[in-house]
Amino acid sequence: DDAKTTLLQLAVRGRDSLYLAMKVWPFDVADAEVETWTERFERFFVCDTRTQDHPCPEGVEPVE
Repeated sequence: DDAKTTLLQLAVRGRDSLYLAMKVWPFDVADAEVETWTERFERFFVCDTRTQDHPCPEGVEPVE
């Protein structure tokens, strides 16, 4: 049916888990929008707050 979907996926491996983030556009999307989300995904990381040996960077707020 000529439908177009753009899918952006990110997998981040932590010590105990694999975290998945996904952005889906169920329509044709501008390259600039995909680039914005790609840059956002590139800033994702996992920190282990159970130990002081691996603190999150200063100013980073954890996501629950």
